[in-house]
Amino acid sequence: MFYAEPGAARDAVTAEVRPALVEVAAAFSALADWRAEAIMGAIQGVIDKYKLKLPKLAMPLRMIVFGRSQTPNLGPVLALAEKNACWSGFRKHLAA
Repeated sequence: MFYAEPGAARDAVTAEVRPALVEVAAAFSALADWRAEAIMGAIQGVIDKYKLKLPKLAMPLRMIVFGRSQTPNLGPVLALAEKNACWSGFRKHLAA
């Protein structure tokens, strides 16, 4: 979708944040409503559970989906990217 530095997404997915990203993937799969509000609600639930700050999770999530650490507001951008783009990134970067 965007130009990305090779290996940048892999480097962004640290051992500290990987379990939260796996949970975000599961929360996204359960979403029937792929809109910004629902997406951010799923992300917020994971942030609360793992006691993370949004940037700690958002940067690697952006790297996984878009190949870059900075994007406009995460919820609307993910909604525009569509669920399949997210799944492609999750499969590629969170495989065991």
